[in-house]
Amino acid sequence: MKKRGIEDMDLVMVDPWCVGYYSDSDAPSRRLAKPLIFCRTESDCPMENGYARPVEGIYLVVDMQNMVVLEFEDRKLVHLPPVDPLRNYTSGETRGGVDRSDVKPLQIIQPEGPSFHVHGHFVKWQKWKF
Repeated sequence: MKKRGIEDMDLVMVDPWCVGYYSDSDAPSRRLAKPLIFCRTESDCPMENGYARPVEGIYLVVDMQNMVVLEFEDRKLVHLPPVDPLRNYTSGETRGGVDRSDVKPLQIIQPEGPSFHVHGHFVKWQKWKF
């Protein structure tokens, strides 16, 4: 991680994604994940977009049940993207500190209740049943 410019490991964010498969014949016998790694810029900013700076070039497969790294490859040295002041997409930040005033409020309400019915995983809506 140091060669990618990461000095503070407390800023590293690991997002494990489940491994998919196509049929029962290639189904994993363990709960596997392929983690995606990101690096935040501030440790104490709850509004920071942690996904703005991906750590590229590292490939992992992890056994989530036993907490064991099964595969590790450092495929290619890719430096972190530069810190972008617009990375957080907070209100007004992406437009020079000015919120838009030309957009009217959007309210989604159903004063008479929904026009659909949900029973467990079954949905009935107008002429649809799924």
